[in-house]
Amino acid sequence: AVKLANFLEKTGLHSLFPEAKKIAQKLLESVDEMTPLTEELAYTLHRGVAFHHAGLTREEREIVEKAFRERKIGVIVSTPTLGAGINLPARRVIIEHIVYDPLFGYQKITVAQYKQRGGRAGRPGLDKIGEAILVAKNEDELFDAFKYYIFGEIEPIQSILGQNISTLREQVLAFIVTGGNRLVTIDDLLEFFKETFY
Repeated sequence: AVKLANFLEKTGLHSLFPEAKKIAQKLLESVDEMTPLTEELAYTLHRGVAFHHAGLTREEREIVEKAFRERKIGVIVSTPTLGAGINLPARRVIIEHIVYDPLFGYQKITVAQYKQRGGRAGRPGLDKIGEAILVAKNEDELFDAFKYYIFGEIEPIQSILGQNISTLREQVLAFIVTGGNRLVTIDDLLEFFKETFY
């Protein structure tokens, strides 16, 4: 995100997003506690670029998502968080198809993950077309990616909540955080997990 922000500034393309400076200022004014991450996000926002990941506060994520949805910034660099159900349509999605998983090392994303992430592009009623881009190093990798992701079968969904305690912890914490100022009870957690594949 920082590299893209610097590129937009160097080429003058940041001027395509005249309201980006106001959004960066709004971010700085809305946070309770200034962190280096917040300062870096403000820096990129000022130039029409943002980043999005689970380490952002709810307020930071809301500001980024709203600015992108209203086309006041042009680019979001993201971890898979945006491909997992957040309604944030884009005209063009560039997907990194080789990812690092702390449990399994470097591996290809699944067909389902590709379809979910690529599905952010060209949303009905918002764009006439959409582009989901996979980057290949050579022609062989291009054909393999096309065969695997475009014509490949979507894998059956299987929960990993019961297999990985850190994933279970992350989901519990995420559920608590999204509750806002409301007290989350054990019963709330049990009801939440009854709605999952686990």
